[in-house]
Amino acid sequence: MTQIAEQMQKLQAIERDHVWGYYLRNMVRPAVISEQRVDAVVGNPPWLTYNRSSDIVREELESLSKNTYGIWAGGRQAPNQDIATLFFSRVTDLYLKPDGTIGMVLPHSVLRSGQHLKWRSGFWQPTASSSQREVAVDFTIKKPWDLDNLEPNTFFPIASAVVFAKERKVKGRNEDAKDKKPLAPGRVEIWRGPTNTPQVTRQSETLHHDDGKFHSPYADIAMRGADIFDRRLYLVSVEPNRTFMAAPGTFITHPRTSGQDKKKYDVGVLHGNVVHEDNLFDVYLGESIAPYVTLPPLTAALPVDKPTMTLPLDLNSCQKDANGRIIRHTAREVDTTKLDTRMQTRWPLMSSLWDANKGKNDKKSLYQNLNYLSKLTSQLEWLRDPGDRPVRIAYSTSGVPTASVINDDQAILDTTIYQVNCRNTDEAHYLLAIINSDTLAEAVNQFMPKGLFGARHLHKHLWKLPIPEYDPKNTDHINLSRLGRRATVEAQTVIAKLGAPAPSVTKARSTLRHQWQPNSPTAQQIEAAVLQLLR
Repeated sequence: MTQIAEQMQKLQAIERDHVWGYYLRNMVRPAVISEQRVDAVVGNPPWLTYNRSSDIVREELESLSKNTYGIWAGGRQAPNQDIATLFFSRVTDLYLKPDGTIGMVLPHSVLRSGQHLKWRSGFWQPTASSSQREVAVDFTIKKPWDLDNLEPNTFFPIASAVVFAKERKVKGRNEDAKDKKPLAPGRVEIWRGPTNTPQVTRQSETLHHDDGKFHSPYADIAMRGADIFDRRLYLVSVEPNRTFMAAPGTFITHPRTSGQDKKKYDVGVLHGNVVHEDNLFDVYLGESIAPYVTLPPLTAALPVDKPTMTLPLDLNSCQKDANGRIIRHTAREVDTTKLDTRMQTRWPLMSSLWDANKGKNDKKSLYQNLNYLSKLTSQLEWLRDPGDRPVRIAYSTSGVPTASVINDDQAILDTTIYQVNCRNTDEAHYLLAIINSDTLAEAVNQFMPKGLFGARHLHKHLWKLPIPEYDPKNTDHINLSRLGRRATVEAQTVIAKLGAPAPSVTKARSTLRHQWQPNSPTAQQIEAAVLQLLR
């Protein structure tokens, strides 16, 4: 270290490699502070999700979160959890004196999101196999600052908060349960008003946060659409096959490209492919959904057999573990004998493009990605046999809650929307009225992660509200269903008046939300009914 420091000193004297001096100081200082703990810590930790860190760092971070502090959220969304709370816990553990105080600027989601529920308990307990000491803090010493309502709210990349805590002494794992009582934040100081002006107000309010539980039975029914991306591989424009002696039911296809495609690799080998109608599907995306209205779907070429609604899989091409679970697919993943010959030719081209352009950390094949978590096959099962829930609605995964009925019983829904299967159209219109209401949007906002432009991801957060299952004997439910049916007719009439071709999703949503809804007596009655329902 001494030799390195001397060399760095020489290099810096001639104005070279000065960054390494900064790097070295940042390595030394934490070690010194850990030996001489401090009374107070103020900080602004990195706002980074686990899945955006490099492999070796991510593994260490996840281990700390799971095993050392017990704050790992778990579940499918855990990789999207922000590491800022882990930073808060780690700094408290390493550098703060007993009874010391810590305050940090954090993403707003730490106050309300279910992913940070364990951290908000203020008691960070390692796994039984860990020798790490328990760490506890008192979050009630000072109300957190909720900065989400400041305007303009652009001083951080996403909505923010400031959280304070005081370290609590923990004697050990056999300590009395009463001494281990979580001291989580119960109230919050909400800042409102124009940023950097005397007009900003601070008001103490009860902290309504995500308890990590679903309070609506529809949470178990809602399922996310299939991972039909990269879209350039699947989405196509179609023209009649006028080649000499063309096979019946076949079409010429060309990849549908868009400026919003995340990956822009060359799909020239897919231009002019002939595809049989048995492998061409209407696909609804988030851009196909407006309040109460379904916009025209796109077309996708999929390795799905439409007559049987199956995704042919050659099980002999999979390696399985001792329990019979597939652990790896070999090259021949699709049983091509069950696909039309044209898709047999197209699929290897699609797969090779995927393999050549996927991320270096992505181990999934195109087939595994398409049916990730069985989201496509689950949907195909419903299309084959909807059982006692033959009507489906779709709602968008992001932004303002938006839903409509899907009347095409052979269409596929992609990952940007969720499908909810209903027993009949009465139940479907009941849900449409609820999901499309401003009242629900305001109520679910507290659970949604915030970005620079407001609430972002809806997913299943709306089912954390107490939305009851439709009861055909409940007069309030019947009334909402009738209003939802009437609103559907009105909304469709508004969109029809815009003329052909169908408007863009931006135009349709803007027209319905900003022109029709504020002026429709039906929409206003829905707001009152939903408000009463959610109380």
